[in-house]
Amino acid sequence: MANTRIKADALPVPETAEQAHAILAEIGALDRALAKEAERLADAVAALKTLSEDFTAPVRKMIEAKFLALKSYVEANKSVVIPKGKKSVEWPTGTLGFRDTPVAVSVAKDAEAAILLALKAAELTDCIRTVESLDKEATRKNRTAVEKLTGSGLITGLKFSSRTEFFAKPLDTEVEHVKAVKAPKVSRAKAVGKAKPETRGKPT
Repeated sequence: MANTRIKADALPVPETAEQAHAILAEIGALDRALAKEAERLADAVAALKTLSEDFTAPVRKMIEAKFLALKSYVEANKSVVIPKGKKSVEWPTGTLGFRDTPVAVSVAKDAEAAILLALKAAELTDCIRTVESLDKEATRKNRTAVEKLTGSGLITGLKFSSRTEFFAKPLDTEVEHVKAVKAPKVSRAKAVGKAKPETRGKPT
């Protein structure tokens, strides 16, 4: 299957802070244009739904009325319409009949705790569902202890990860643009500890 993703046109990297400010302002203007178009589309869809409802509402009412009339006829003439020993019948125009729904179980409000106790006392534990799942938030809070288990091999298939993201949020918009930052490539010299320390200039 062909890749249908559209790549954004590459732009020259700004050389000054003023150019960078202008780009962020342009992104905000484009965000607002997209939001305005989304509102226009939503209004158009709502208008189409209203027009459609003008047609579909009376049609649904007509179908309901005809269905109830058919039901009343079959109920009054069930012994004639439905063959003996059968629950339904096939006509040249379709199939109709009667059928039983699956058995439903309803539980009164605030009664579940007492029901569970009674089922346990009667040793009907098959009627009790127990679900266990990993609490990822708790593992994050106990990261140090969990990592000791993964390091010792007692836990496999679990790892903690994080990444650095660059974000930009233009003024007067609710849109925040985010892009993952690729990890810098480590040269062989750095890997063996012979590289010079990285120097960073002051931000403009």
